[in-house]
Amino acid sequence: MTDLLVRGGTVVRATGSLRSDVAVEGGVIVAIEPDLGGLVAGAREVVDATGLLVLPGVVDVHTHTRVASDLEPDRFFRDSVAAAFGGTTTFLAFNNPGTGSSPAAARSLIVGLREWRAATDADSAVDIALSLVLTAAAADPIAELPGAIAAGVPTFKAFMVSELAVDDRTILGALAATAALLALALAAGCGRDPEPVPEARAFADPGFVEAEGWRMHYALTSTQDLPAAIAGSYGIVQRPNLALLVVALEASPPREAAATAGAEAEATAVSLTGVREALALVRRDEAGRPTWLATVEVRHRVPITIEMEARATAEGPALRARLTREFRFE
Repeated sequence: MTDLLVRGGTVVRATGSLRSDVAVEGGVIVAIEPDLGGLVAGAREVVDATGLLVLPGVVDVHTHTRVASDLEPDRFFRDSVAAAFGGTTTFLAFNNPGTGSSPAAARSLIVGLREWRAATDADSAVDIALSLVLTAAAADPIAELPGAIAAGVPTFKAFMVSELAVDDRTILGALAATAALLALALAAGCGRDPEPVPEARAFADPGFVEAEGWRMHYALTSTQDLPAAIAGSYGIVQRPNLALLVVALEASPPREAAATAGAEAEATAVSLTGVREALALVRRDEAGRPTWLATVEVRHRVPITIEMEARATAEGPALRARLTREFRFE
């Protein structure tokens, strides 16, 4: 039996908008068709959405929602209700200081995860999840990342400035560890630090993953950040909406007998709507290392995700990584 039937609305999907009916059973959308009138008689609830937009629930991945406190025992639930009224059916919250987390949570990712879940269990009108925060108070956050990911937290945030800032080694370690585990780390350059933040260098986002004696390096950079001589040698026309992906393999530690003639790599660009496009990698070995290049179209302030996989030999390990970048055009 159909629990809910929404009729006559304009359904907005990734592929476009079309007047359709939507049928829901057990909390799951089971049909989207131009006319589901045959289900009206057996539906528990029918909603007339004529002249209205029917949208999927919004997922807000960046909120600073505060957990309940003695002074404000309903503040987390109240925020979740506000999200529901605005069409947000899922949100991710951070547990940085100021949101109700304890000093113990700042010292340990696992403690922070358990504390947050205990504080928010059954206290939300919508689906919720946590993005754990790495701060300078953390004892050994890199060591705890695999456990946190296994517990269901695939996203993390590290501050680069203010009293919460972690050092470069921790940020680079978090980027490498989360890439290897197909998770995501956000380095946040916001805060109250009065000192000017130095400009980012070209190739400011390289990362690498390792497995069984091999390392895969990768970077995604705007072609406008490339020196003109390098862009010219690769035959790249520099323009704001074009980025260059570089993937390279090397033995780790370096060794003379590392044969890589049969090395292979592939990369896929994933849009915000989940559209996947295989990138045309061109092999251009550098300094004896298997190296592949590909260009990818990017949009102003629209994040793009690149998934990569490479093997040095047919029998060797598959090294996989994923990065997400947002470009801003002048």
